[in-house]
Amino acid sequence: MNNAWSPSLNWLLLAAACMAFSCGPVREDGEEKAGRTESIPVSGGVEHVSGPNGLSSTWVSFIVEGDDAASLPEGIETVSVSVNGERLPLSRSSFTYFPGRRLFWASMPGAPEIGDYEIRVTGNHRTGVTTDRLSTIFSIDPPRPDTGSPDATVPCTTNRPRFAWRAAKAGAPMVYRLEIAPAGGRPLYRSGDVRDMLAVTLPDGVLEPGKPYRWRVRASDSDKWREVQNRSQTPWIDFTTAERFVYEYHLPTTYGDGLAVGDLLKADMNPGPVFALCERIINREVENLHSLLLVKDGKLVFEEYFYGYDTEKKHLIASVTKSVVSLLVGIAIDRGFISDVDEKVMDYFPDFISETNTAVWAPIRLHHLLTMSAGLDWDAVSCPREDPRQTTHRMYDSQTPIAFVFQRKAVAEPGRVYNYNSGLTMLLGEIVKRATGGPADRFAREHLFDRLGISDFAWDRFENGVIAADGGLLLRPRDMAKIGLLVLNQGNFSGRQVVSTSWIAESTRTHIAGSGVGYGYQWRRTGAALAGKKIEVVYASGLGGQKIFIVPALKAVAVITSKTHHNHGGGSKAERLFLESILPALMNTDPPVKKIVAPPTGRMEALVGRYEIKATGHAGSVYVKDGRLYLQVPGKGTTELFFTGPDQCCGRIDGLDEFTIQAVVRENGRMDHARLLVGLKSYRLDKIK
Repeated sequence: MNNAWSPSLNWLLLAAACMAFSCGPVREDGEEKAGRTESIPVSGGVEHVSGPNGLSSTWVSFIVEGDDAASLPEGIETVSVSVNGERLPLSRSSFTYFPGRRLFWASMPGAPEIGDYEIRVTGNHRTGVTTDRLSTIFSIDPPRPDTGSPDATVPCTTNRPRFAWRAAKAGAPMVYRLEIAPAGGRPLYRSGDVRDMLAVTLPDGVLEPGKPYRWRVRASDSDKWREVQNRSQTPWIDFTTAERFVYEYHLPTTYGDGLAVGDLLKADMNPGPVFALCERIINREVENLHSLLLVKDGKLVFEEYFYGYDTEKKHLIASVTKSVVSLLVGIAIDRGFISDVDEKVMDYFPDFISETNTAVWAPIRLHHLLTMSAGLDWDAVSCPREDPRQTTHRMYDSQTPIAFVFQRKAVAEPGRVYNYNSGLTMLLGEIVKRATGGPADRFAREHLFDRLGISDFAWDRFENGVIAADGGLLLRPRDMAKIGLLVLNQGNFSGRQVVSTSWIAESTRTHIAGSGVGYGYQWRRTGAALAGKKIEVVYASGLGGQKIFIVPALKAVAVITSKTHHNHGGGSKAERLFLESILPALMNTDPPVKKIVAPPTGRMEALVGRYEIKATGHAGSVYVKDGRLYLQVPGKGTTELFFTGPDQCCGRIDGLDEFTIQAVVRENGRMDHARLLVGLKSYRLDKIK
C-alpha cells in the first residue's frame, strides 16, 4: 500500500470524469448561475481536495461541449481563472487535456478561496465563460480500509469480493464511492455515490482471475456531483486475483416482491452440479450466460447474475415473450373478451382482408396462430435472425408488421405443419388489443403483471405503435421466475387464480410436433431422461438462450438469461446446461458423465452417409478419414465425432453447441436411422445416401 499523498493524474482524471457528468456551475441552492456565454460552450468548476496530514489542493476543470470538441485540444488557445475578481496563477499550459471527456484540468497546492470563480477560455477568435461559487470549505480525513478487504498480502479468490472502510472524519455527512482499476489503468468500475455507505460487494464481471488491480474510496459532501465542494479519497490499494476463482453461494435477497426465498442448502437438492457450473462461469469457461435462478417447492433458492448483470436489470427475453402472450390470450378468454380458440382470425382484421387474401385467411383459426401451424410462407430456419433475408428480420424492416403478415402466401393447409412464425404471435398481440380495447402491454399490466408483483417491465413497439408481441418484452429474471411459478401452480400465484387451470393445461400440452420438441400454445414440451427416469419439462424459449424451464414432477422452475444477439448456439447451450447441471441438482442426483469409448467393430462405417432432417430441411454428411469419424454440415463447418457408447457419438459445431448422434439399430444389427440430440431437442436423421 502506498501511503504517500499526492493529487495524482489518475485521481484528477477520475474527478474530471465526474465533472464531465455534472457539467455546470452551481449555486448553494443547486441552481445554475448565469454568466456563461455560448460562443464556446464550456462548463466547469472548482473543488477543495483534502489529503492526509492536513494537506489540501485546489482542483479546476472545464469541459468543452457540442461540435467544438472536434477541434480540441488545439482549439483552446488561452485559459484564465479568477476568484472574486483576482486572477489565479493558472494559464493554458497549466491544463492537461483528457480527450475521453473533452475535459481540461489543472491543480494547485493549498485550499481554494471561498467566493465566485470565473473560468474564461478563448480560441479561434471566440470566447467561452463558465462560473462557479465555492461557499463552504472544510477538511475531510480520508476513509481508512477495513480489515478483510482485498490487499496485496493474499490473492483474492472470489469474483465478488467485499470492500469495506471506516467512515471519514469530517464536519458534515459523507457520501462514498468505491473505484476499481487495473494496475496502472483508469477505473473500470465505480459504485454509486451513496450517503454513509461503508462497504460494497462487487458484482460478477468486474474482476478477472489472475490479474493485478487496485481500489480506493472517495468521500465527498454531496451525492450530486454538481454540488460537491469538498472531497477526499484513500490512496490506491493494490491487490491481485487468484489464478482461479472459487464460487461462494449466497442466499437470494428478499425484496417483498411476492417471491418467497429459501436456502438451496436446505432444499431437497444436490447443490454440487449448480455450484460447479457457476465456478465455470465466473472463471469464464462458460461464456455469455447472464443469470441463473432456481425455484424449488415454491421458494427462490438460487439467484446468481454474471457479466455485470444484477437483480434490478431488465433483460430482453426475446421469444419467451411469446409464452407470455399465450397467457394473455388465456386470460382474455377467461374474462370473455375472446370466445374461444376456434374464432376466425380474419374476423379481427377486416382492415387487412381483401379479395386477394380472403382465401388464404378464411380457414385460419386462433389455435393455428397459437400452434404455429397457419400454413403461411415464412422462413425462420435457413438463416439466422440477424440475416436480412430471414422473414422475421424482413418483418421488422418493414415497420408495418401486421400488414407484412397478411401479405404472406399459403403454402400448407392450416393445422397440418408446424412452421415457426413470429408474425403469428404479432397477430396474437394485436388480437388481444382489438378484443380488449387496449394494447397488450396495458392488458398485461392490469391482468397479469400486477397480480404477480411485476412492476418493472418494458415492451418494445414498432414505429406505428404496434407491440412487439413476438419478442420485445424486457423483464427482470426474478419476474421470469414468477411466470414459471404461475404455470407450475396451474395458473395460481400466492393463492390467487390469475389464469384458469384449464388454460394452463391446454396451452402447455403438445398440440403439434414442433422443431425437435412438442409444441403447445406458444410453449414447448419434451421429456428429459436422467438416472433412469424420464422427466417432463415445459419451457419457454428465446433467442440466444433465454429460458423458463418448468418441471412439474419436481415442483421446480429454472430461469436462464444469456446474451441475446450474435450468440449462435446459445439456446442449445442453455438447454444443455439445464440437462447437465440444473436437472441433476433438482433431482438430487449426480450429473451425467460422458466417457469416450472405442466404437464397436463396423459401427463407424455403418454411420457413414448423407443425412437429412426432413422437418427442417437441414442436411449433413458423416465420413471416415484416417480412422476418425467426422460430420460436415454445409455452412456450419466440420467436427470430429467421438463415441460415448456403442450406438452414440458426440461432437460440437458452430450454431449447434454440443450434440449427440444416436444410431437406431434394428434387431438384425443394421442401422435403421439415427437421431440428433441438441439440448432438449431430438431430430430424426434419415439417411438419404
